[in-house]
Amino acid sequence: MKALIQDKTDFMIESNLSKSSDYDWIALMRKNGYETVLFFLGTMDVEINKARVQARVREGGHDIAEPIIEQRYRMGISYLKSNVLLFTEATLFDVSTDEPRKIAKLQKGQIIYCDPQCPAWVKDSLQIAEKLKKNIR
Repeated sequence: MKALIQDKTDFMIESNLSKSSDYDWIALMRKNGYETVLFFLGTMDVEINKARVQARVREGGHDIAEPIIEQRYRMGISYLKSNVLLFTEATLFDVSTDEPRKIAKLQKGQIIYCDPQCPAWVKDSLQIAEKLKKNIR
């Protein structure tokens, strides 16, 4: 990614964003003039994620230990809450069911859409982002 940023090349990455260092890349991209766009896919319950990993294993895919799934789930949501405003644009989807649902959209730190049936993980993320934005001003 460092070479792509130096060359000013557009690119896309996939990440569970469960480490603080993931957000260091976002800051570096912004510093280098990139617009950063996030499509965050979340579920209402970590048990959904565990079941999906087990289904993948049954189909011949790789396994992930449940404690790792739990840790990544917790940290991914936690980091989202404190970093969602770093992105030029962020769209949050609930993928708890087979039909993904667009829940919220932010542009340049402003909430421009929020589904009235917003799941708790999105509601909490947006409330914390709003509090952080007020403290920055």
